[in-house]
Amino acid sequence: MKTGETLTVKIAEVTPSQIKFLKTLDGPVYSLNKSEVFMILYEGGRKELFNEQIVIEKSKTKQEDEDDVLSPSKRYGGPRIGLTYLSEGFISDKVGAQFISQFGWQFETRLFKLADGSGALFEVIPLIGGLDRGMFLPSISTVLGYRLANGIEFGIGPNLSLSGFGLVYAIGFSFKSGAVTFPINLVFAPSSRNPYYNAYTTYYDPNTGNYIEVPSGEFEKTGSRLSLLIGFNSRKK
Repeated sequence: MKTGETLTVKIAEVTPSQIKFLKTLDGPVYSLNKSEVFMILYEGGRKELFNEQIVIEKSKTKQEDEDDVLSPSKRYGGPRIGLTYLSEGFISDKVGAQFISQFGWQFETRLFKLADGSGALFEVIPLIGGLDRGMFLPSISTVLGYRLANGIEFGIGPNLSLSGFGLVYAIGFSFKSGAVTFPINLVFAPSSRNPYYNAYTTYYDPNTGNYIEVPSGEFEKTGSRLSLLIGFNSRKK
């Protein structure tokens, strides 16, 4: 016993939660909870340690629980692929299309968790767009987000690309299979006036008979971007 007491008995049955035994061969059947028993030493010398089994089971349960909840200082990462829609603006004009491919990686740090299983995230997502059109269009976003216990997530953060600086808004859903998480995200970057690109106004010159472009003094609109990204995350040590 865990109290240090030793009982000499005949084991009748060992269930998942109890040990049933007889004190005499023709006597009644008694039972004890496994949590009260330290060890059974059988006649043949075989030992069955119950505290060791409990420790192992608790250790496994703890590890499984840690994989299921958003524990602090956990880092994840994985590839991303997707498609971006370009609304009317100088980006789509330069690219010459309204859809481009995206390839990249997501680095995720889970900052903290709450009792209900939800928690805060910090993500860095570098992407390369336009490879399907023979172009190299790099971008990088940093997103501070929040993931609910049911897997729904949302966030906001700055974005840097060849079109300049801006904000991105993200919403998505993550589901888990084993030790791997599969996120699906929609990312929206609203149109802005880029300070590096002047807008031009076209005039007709009657003296030359040609059309000329003159800076209008305004900045050209980038056009909005809407991206659908999918991939998977695995835990990093």
